[in-house]
Amino acid sequence: MTSRYTYEVMFSAEEGDYIATCREFPDLSSLGDTHEEALAGIEFLVSDVIEELRHRGDPVPEPLTERLETA
Repeated sequence: MTSRYTYEVMFSAEEGDYIATCREFPDLSSLGDTHEEALAGIEFLVSDVIEELRHRGDPVPEPLTERLETA
């Protein structure tokens, strides 16, 4: 399920690392030495947050791609 979310990975010269974010979860980010490491980190975080939201009975953000398909 987390693969349907919208991720972005960019290199930060200031941090000296790659920073990965997820548009549907704007408060989350992950740093990594490589593009792949940062992406894996954010995917793990998103998965963890989704699990916690479901556990609490809170709504889980719908992936942007699914919102666009139904529009």
